[in-house]
Order: sequence, then structure tokens, then C-alpha cells
Amino acid sequence: MRPVESTQYQVVEAALVGSHTSHLDGRRKLAPFQLCLVCKCCAAGGADPTTGTCATMPCCFGIDCQLPNKPFGVCAFVPKTCNCTSCAV
Repeated sequence: MRPVESTQYQVVEAALVGSHTSHLDGRRKLAPFQLCLVCKCCAAGGADPTTGTCATMPCCFGIDCQLPNKPFGVCAFVPKTCNCTSCAV
């Protein structure tokens, strides 16, 4: 799989100026990480990807560090938005 677009990290500006954010002085806040890839979306019934009966769709993943039944600090990529909902190709 190849990324659909390059990953971008954007700095989030402090919303409140002059508030009690002295512990954040000198630190950058990054926007949430997201990675979009291309996935194969095949019709139900076991379509064969080699015959061309599948569509290539974008799928975006984010990092989730609050996974159920996992210890603190365990993170994983989880799908956030996938456009594989109508795969009647």
C-alpha cells in the first residue's frame, strides 16, 4: 500500500492567551495524527482482486491509545474514515 497523500503535522495555536498555561510554555501542540492509505474494496462474495472486480478506495487511520482491555501506553492504528461502505462493484 502507498499513502494517498503525505502525512502533515500542524501546530495548534493556544486558544487562550494569558491564561494559566505556563506549564505549556515552550512546547508545541500537534494536531491529531492521521494517515490515509489506499485499500482494496471488493464486492461481497469473495471477489478476486486479480481480476479487477475490486475498487481502490481511500481509508484514513488514526492512533488510538485508549484501547479496551489493553495496558496503558499501548496504541494502535484504527480506521477513522473508510469509504468502503458501498462496494457493489
